[in-house]
Amino acid sequence: MQSFICVSAQAASEARPGKVIELLRRALERQPRASLAVSGGATPRVMFTEYKPAKENFIDPAELPATEATKLYEDHAREFFQLSPGAVPQFDSIHRGMGPVAHLGAVFTLLRAMLEGARPTLMLAAGDDKAEPLVLKDRYDSKKYPPQIGACDSEGAMRFLDKAAAGLIG
Repeated sequence: MQSFICVSAQAASEARPGKVIELLRRALERQPRASLAVSGGATPRVMFTEYKPAKENFIDPAELPATEATKLYEDHAREFFQLSPGAVPQFDSIHRGMGPVAHLGAVFTLLRAMLEGARPTLMLAAGDDKAEPLVLKDRYDSKKYPPQIGACDSEGAMRFLDKAAAGLIG
């Protein structure tokens, strides 16, 4: 796993889009289309400058309960990837963040398998409250720290961290 340690959360956020584009270009050299999954919350805001209008015009008006949104997402993923029952989609890149107390959006039943199969995952983490969960050596506990899923064994996993989040990494 590569860790990119930046002076601030903003700098870490701004470092990721270029890497995402590079990964998707490489995927398109191997195959006719590329896939990217982006987490919710604040993580995508720097990457997508038009986030607020999209949220106001598309996401909020949908008013879908989480369970219905989850089902629609999973159905769409199965159709897009042409999956047979029980198969798991493999995104060319998953772009995710880490919320307070090291939570990771775990609403989707396919999430764990998707993270384990992504090539690669890119994570943004900022703040000293993220430091302990980011220490992987001798502390792997994906039940306690879901952001560790896919971080150890995913080919080419990358973390974009501010100095506070990187404080305990040796």
